[in-house]
Amino acid sequence: MSSWPSGMTAPPSPSTASLVMLLLTLRRALGQAATPQERRGALNAFCQAAADLGYQVSVSETSSSAQASAPIPDLPGKWLMLSDPTAATSPDTIDALLRLTLWQAPGPQLWLEQLQLYADVAGLLESISDPAELLAQAADALVQQFADYCVIYRAENGAPLPLSVAHPDPEQAARLHAYLLRRPLVSTAPGSVRAVIQDRSDHRLTDLTSEQLRLAARDDEEYEFVRSLHFRSALQFALVYGDEVYGALTLARTERNFTAADQALGREVAARLAAALTQAELHARLRRSEAEHRLIFESLNDGVLLTTSSGEISTLNARAAQLLGLPEDAVGFKLTEVPGTLQGAHGQPIHPALVLQVLSQQTPEATPLSGLARLTTPDGQVRWLQVRLRGLPREGGAARTLMTLTDVTGTYQLQAQLEHLSLHDAATGLPNRAHFLKLADQWAQSPGRTLCALRVLDMAPVLALHGEQGLRQYLYALASRLLTALPEGSVLGRVSEHVLAFVTERGAGLTELLGQLTQTLPAGEVALRPHLAAGQRLWSDDAPVALALADAEAAAEQAQQVGGPAVIVDRGQADRYQARVRLGRRLRDALERRQLSVHYQPVLDLKSGLLVGAEALARWTDEERGPVSPAEFIPLAEALGLMPSLTRLVLLRANRLASWASEQLGRPLRVAVNISAGELHAPEFTVRAERFLAAYPVAASQLEIEVTEQTLIQALPRVGAMLRALQAGGLSVALDDFGTGFSSLAVLQQLPVNKLKLDRSFVQGLEDDPRQRVLTQAVIDLAGQLDITVVAEGVETAGQLQLLRTMRCDQVQGFYLSRPLDTQTFQARLHTWPQTMQALLDQS
Repeated sequence: MSSWPSGMTAPPSPSTASLVMLLLTLRRALGQAATPQERRGALNAFCQAAADLGYQVSVSETSSSAQASAPIPDLPGKWLMLSDPTAATSPDTIDALLRLTLWQAPGPQLWLEQLQLYADVAGLLESISDPAELLAQAADALVQQFADYCVIYRAENGAPLPLSVAHPDPEQAARLHAYLLRRPLVSTAPGSVRAVIQDRSDHRLTDLTSEQLRLAARDDEEYEFVRSLHFRSALQFALVYGDEVYGALTLARTERNFTAADQALGREVAARLAAALTQAELHARLRRSEAEHRLIFESLNDGVLLTTSSGEISTLNARAAQLLGLPEDAVGFKLTEVPGTLQGAHGQPIHPALVLQVLSQQTPEATPLSGLARLTTPDGQVRWLQVRLRGLPREGGAARTLMTLTDVTGTYQLQAQLEHLSLHDAATGLPNRAHFLKLADQWAQSPGRTLCALRVLDMAPVLALHGEQGLRQYLYALASRLLTALPEGSVLGRVSEHVLAFVTERGAGLTELLGQLTQTLPAGEVALRPHLAAGQRLWSDDAPVALALADAEAAAEQAQQVGGPAVIVDRGQADRYQARVRLGRRLRDALERRQLSVHYQPVLDLKSGLLVGAEALARWTDEERGPVSPAEFIPLAEALGLMPSLTRLVLLRANRLASWASEQLGRPLRVAVNISAGELHAPEFTVRAERFLAAYPVAASQLEIEVTEQTLIQALPRVGAMLRALQAGGLSVALDDFGTGFSSLAVLQQLPVNKLKLDRSFVQGLEDDPRQRVLTQAVIDLAGQLDITVVAEGVETAGQLQLLRTMRCDQVQGFYLSRPLDTQTFQARLHTWPQTMQALLDQS
């Protein structure tokens, strides 16, 4: 059994938070890239990942300022537009080029505000280190794009102290700030500032009323003041960083409510703001300390240590000890004795002698060194570390080196995930076309090498009935089943929207494989039966992989047309296709000479045992091959455009038998004729049907047309209107094979049918499966309420017949009652069916 591609997980649900994380990763990748080519690679990986989240990305050479002033186009779906950042030369120019315009129809302004807010705040938090400036700038950015009021509090002994207040009107901001300083907040009610600080939580208030404000106010003065601010909605967030509570963030709007999405976005902003404010304050204190400690701790989240030229650690912080797997009091420990295995970015070992050589070369005058290292701990954990070395002035004659360690494991893994996404299909996790061609090209040439293509034919109805998530689950489940069915080591990929392809050594036949794949497939909360067409290229020759894949795809398209697996080989192909061409010619001649026969399978009423109908079935005995299965000549007739002639032949003979039987019985008897999907969807079908009914006026009361539920679902409005018109003329419509396609009981009432034919899969499980009996009973009861006659197909045992009678099923047909009969036998047994039914019931 083939293994699932490494790193593949079920696709995440698209969200703004996911998109923002991708943007931040892109920003870091662009900042670290040294060449335009590296920046272009980062941009391509980002575009692929954004596309998998449902966004279309447009990269323009237009400047960010010109782009920002351009009108928002009226385009469907979700879009990202950004200026080309590959020419950026510094972090400042990267920030300028990454100003984004994002919209989603409907409601583009909301998305634009949210992303612009996050981009601006993230930029501020990364570019400002002074706490006071950071407070002011962050508050201003929030009121410019997200809220009407913004208040940032510092928690002092649990009490909220307002540090920054922002409002578009500076006088209004100053008025609110003065009031909060004069009358500190004291309420601890749920949702209050004190409550969110104490609980380390967040809270959203919407549609605030005067009565709510009065209940929350401590007195009339506070009520009148808050009322004058015209608050309608508010968000409260605790500013928490690590185990410390910095304070709280309050956002308020006067004209519109905050949504749950706003709350989620605000929560992300609050988390980043808390981290930035905490670090800014710590950095401010550190800048007032002595120069050595300022260098050691200027990156608080990084590991920082001082070493001698001999590798002895003289100072380190807790983060450095954690990253290197050392105790916090590891002063005097040798850097060359760090537990675990140290490797370079490309997997090359880093030996202790090399470490000592690099340390000895670090002087204050030397250019600081930076590189990526992989540390594998003794317990098998892998950490990717960005290592920076800077020489320090000598102390007591000994050379020293400042080393900082940044844990970039998450970023490295995310970059690896972006690379994976660029090579794999998001829905199935399989290699995409380009990656599949590369993998397949590595498969050694051998006599049994084959390349197969599978066309998934039912994606449109699955999408229409079960949505995008249901379609992704269906494709994922189908790919999983295919992986299980293929031999170990096979190469599998999704090479286009509708096609899965694989390379393997010749094993089980393609027909057998299709038999496995088309069994009922659990996919999420539903179970579907895949509809597939397969093409196979026997690839023992030295044809290029792209050509072999194109051959297999062409074969799959032909299989879709003729209804069976098509095989393309490098030798002998013409003989097989010529045989099919000759069979098609004989079928055409047989139709012209009316050599096809029609057999009839009786349909009996379960209450009375009377013969109430029959199903007309075409049969062909070829002069050369003998009997040809309908499963072979019906698809061949469809592919050759012979279905109109075949359908007319069956209709004429069915109408003739129905007229004779109705006269003999003294009551109407309808004969059902199957109409294929291709015939029903043909533009001229309605015209042909009307002409036939005009030529044979009584046919409408004696014939019934059977269509499958898949045929109806594919174009329900148009086909439904056409069938209703035929019903209005007296023709009966039966829904055949109910339960094998994609419809549900919920859409049954929309289908223009007089009769519902339960597929044999319903009947076969009645005796052994209680759930099947419950489901079958439910369908029978619902159809009765909708005044639809129910026919159970495929009755093969006495037990099934008795159960269906108990369930009050209307009519039955199947081999237990009678196999399809030729015209002469059917006529001879016309009056015997009540006795036959009674005898069968007595046996049960």
